[in-house]
Amino acid sequence: MDLYLHNRIKNIFRCGKSVKVGILRETKNPPDRRVPLTPPQIIALKKIIRLFEFCVQPSDYRCYSDENMNNLNIPLKEDLHDCDILMGVKRG
Repeated sequence: MDLYLHNRIKNIFRCGKSVKVGILRETKNPPDRRVPLTPPQIIALKKIIRLFEFCVQPSDYRCYSDENMNNLNIPLKEDLHDCDILMGVKRG
């Protein structure tokens, strides 16, 4: 993990603030169906580290549908500008 990011997260935890994690939708063409975290992983992380908040950009292509995310109470959000961390799938 990048040292800057590591220190930023440490400072946020010290203050007792939550860390907002945004999951980006794939924008490459052809679209990728993979995800950086599965819905069960997101739920598990929220239980383990209660200061993590997750939101996911809606996507028509992702292997987990927006409906799956809604059913698991994982918020969908188009604008992720207020997130502390953005996660996406990297192409090799």
